[in-house]
Amino acid sequence: MFGYARFVPMRLRKRFVSLRHGRIIAIVSLAINVLMLMLLLSLWNDGARMHARMGCPPRRTRAWQSVLAVPFRAVMPKVCKRILLIVIFNFPYFKNVPVIRRLYGDAFARVVFYADKSDRAEGVHASPVEGGYYQQRAIAQAMGDYPDYDGYMWIGDDVLLDPYKVLQKLDPSKVWMAGWDTEHFCVENTNRSLCSHHEHWDAPEGRAAANASLRHLPERYKRRSLQVLGCTDCLAKGASDSAFIPASDVAAFRELSLLLKDVFFEFAVPTILLLLHPVGEEIPVANAYYSWSLNATKRFEEVSRMWHSGVMDFVHPVKLSNPIQRSSARAWLTQARRCSTWPRGTPCV
Repeated sequence: MFGYARFVPMRLRKRFVSLRHGRIIAIVSLAINVLMLMLLLSLWNDGARMHARMGCPPRRTRAWQSVLAVPFRAVMPKVCKRILLIVIFNFPYFKNVPVIRRLYGDAFARVVFYADKSDRAEGVHASPVEGGYYQQRAIAQAMGDYPDYDGYMWIGDDVLLDPYKVLQKLDPSKVWMAGWDTEHFCVENTNRSLCSHHEHWDAPEGRAAANASLRHLPERYKRRSLQVLGCTDCLAKGASDSAFIPASDVAAFRELSLLLKDVFFEFAVPTILLLLHPVGEEIPVANAYYSWSLNATKRFEEVSRMWHSGVMDFVHPVKLSNPIQRSSARAWLTQARRCSTWPRGTPCV
């Protein structure tokens, strides 16, 4: 059959080959364009669902967009960027600032940093947290410095948070807390020390500061304290490494933070959150994991195992100044970002 090709002029043969290659290129180009369109539609479609969860203005999604987007459901949606992340340094390890900004920059509208001393080069604001004892001061200051956000979340610089998972299940109209441990929750009464075993309660930032502050507690908060804590001269205690405050509660949070500014933050912050949250409702919490009881090597191995199990939203501590832990944190959040749109219970490895 191919023997007849020698009777076809060379010029026509070249033209035929050129046309055939051109068609192949056109088909490949069309296929690539279709795939890109499907990818963009998937991002739009998943972004619409994320916006709905976060209380953002809804996007219109047509049926044909949903059908075309099916093959790309595992693509990370765009997170509603109206939440400010506040990162608090107990100590000035400001070399971690660029690392933290890269870890969380695409999940939040903005990431801001506070510590006892400022660092203009890294964009760190000064706030008298006094080694982390009074983190509520920095949180309230940040709310005043950046007032135009729908919500405020904070973490310590050695906390690793899965923002994609947390932001998807977060109700932006309610207070939320990560690391709340009900087994260690107790009421600190300023007259009857019910939790005297806590090292900070007998220090100046504990009982003495509480007595001085609660004398000035407004009547409306005394009534609320009586409802949620059972007394008007007591404080709650709990882990306070992260929390979320909606914009509607910012004014009250700042008012109470100013009142309790000299109280140790693990007494002040849980008390404020309980006073702000509706009576009779539990504060929503994340699945937190604390590994202080392990030595450095075993701690990190355990944190890694727990993170990859897919059940943790929040781990503490993760030291980003350690090269191995820093690279692992980046890998973990990359995985979290990739897995965040998978159906609940679906393994992502």
